[in-house]
Amino acid sequence: MRSILIALLMTLATQVGAEVQVSLSNVVSDAQLVNGDNKFTGQVTGYFVQVETQLSEGYSLGVAYNNGRGDLDTAANKYTFSEGFVFGMYQKAHDRLSSKNWILQSEIGFGFFDKAANFKNINYRQSQFPILLGLNVTSRSGISVGVSGYGQLDNLNNNRVGSLFLNYPLSGGLNLLGRYTSHKSKVRSFQHCGSDYSIGLSFAF
Repeated sequence: MRSILIALLMTLATQVGAEVQVSLSNVVSDAQLVNGDNKFTGQVTGYFVQVETQLSEGYSLGVAYNNGRGDLDTAANKYTFSEGFVFGMYQKAHDRLSSKNWILQSEIGFGFFDKAANFKNINYRQSQFPILLGLNVTSRSGISVGVSGYGQLDNLNNNRVGSLFLNYPLSGGLNLLGRYTSHKSKVRSFQHCGSDYSIGLSFAF
């Protein structure tokens, strides 16, 4: 399904002549699972891929996919998960709050998020419709730092994501990406919290 969504988005962008931004990152996570009265900790590794296209000035549409797997406490406690996210975003530059060297930009959006997890051969699944918020500053040379996050407003206590990120331009539309993410998700008595560290590349064409 994720491959179909990404292919459709890239096809749409090609047809309308829009810019496409493709990002791919390796992710290492310090994870904690709580299942009832039991707590498990360990390291989970995976990857993150995102395709985003500009539909018009200030408006974009994106698809993201994230996955991970690892053994928590012992090899018998295998944990895997996958997350899919389809979202629309509106970005706005704030010229009055910017300087000659930095541009301030905010963003707000809405999306559909689906997470599937398996722990000790038991499956868990959850879908939600989160609100996305972000704020970043970008230098005239293209270096960008910012914060972003998303969550469903009526369930922020149990399901939320917040990130700090750095985008550093290399050459020819290629960028180096670094990101720290703190997240929490809960389905019934099953809760997954983590601190994720990722590094990767993005390319615009």
